[in-house]
Amino acid sequence: MDTVFLFAARGNYGDPCPDNVTIITKAALVAFDRENRSLLPKPIAQWLELPGES
Repeated sequence: MDTVFLFAARGNYGDPCPDNVTIITKAALVAFDRENRSLLPKPIAQWLELPGES
């Protein structure tokens, strides 16, 4: 069975999630952004440098 990674901006993933779904939390996404900025596409990295962003 394939694994599916899921992020929902509002945190609504439905209930129950199937066993093959791995939920990505906002905290995990922000941590990845901070630790791996050089891996992000240039427009996204520039957007994140705006005041008030992560």
